[in-house]
Amino acid sequence: VDMAADLFTKPAEMSLGCAELDQHVTNWLKWDKNEKDRKEVEELVAKKDIGTLRSRMCAKMAFGTAGIRSRMEAGFSRLNDLTVLMLTNGFALHLKEVYKRESNGVAIGYDGRYNSRRWAELAANVFVQNGIKVYLFSEVCPTPVTSYATIKLKCDAGLMITASHNPKYDNGYKAYWTNGAQILAPHDTEICRIAYANMEPKPEFWDLSKLHSHPLLHSADPVIDDYFADEQSLCRY
Repeated sequence: VDMAADLFTKPAEMSLGCAELDQHVTNWLKWDKNEKDRKEVEELVAKKDIGTLRSRMCAKMAFGTAGIRSRMEAGFSRLNDLTVLMLTNGFALHLKEVYKRESNGVAIGYDGRYNSRRWAELAANVFVQNGIKVYLFSEVCPTPVTSYATIKLKCDAGLMITASHNPKYDNGYKAYWTNGAQILAPHDTEICRIAYANMEPKPEFWDLSKLHSHPLLHSADPVIDDYFADEQSLCRY
């Protein structure tokens, strides 16, 4: 049994001095299946680094003009495996609330940053587990291609895992609506609201072993040729 998780099963023996923080840390250590991220939290608990823990665990992410961007590190206010599952479940549930019909799917792309491909696959898995079709690129792609794919494939939404020009230790979660444009209110706030109201990921969200054989997963790769053909048709010189 790891030390930090064991300490939090015996609250009388340990407290970080804040019931809210204690609960968030307890939940994190119970829910997170990424050993590296768990170790980060365990080390912060062992050092009783209350300021860092409070910043990471008690704050919430929100969509800005470039989507959500943050350092890749453990915590409910940072981008990591667990929060990508959270956000995507919020996204999926919101889509099902808005489109009360069979889904037209979501296009998903990702850049070459550390974690981008894994997070794209985790997101794809959450969508298909929610009964939503996914068009996933098999390799890194430019951000505009994902926006284009959302329109070309007549999807209900799109998702790009990228932090653009941000430093290498950051990553981002950029969401598109059916028109290929980045989401606006009320969709952005609703996705986050639902995500934080359903913070514990379902066990099946973590399991990628059957993703690539799932009947709702499709390749978005054919769109790349269409993108360049359409781009060429607009060239004048």
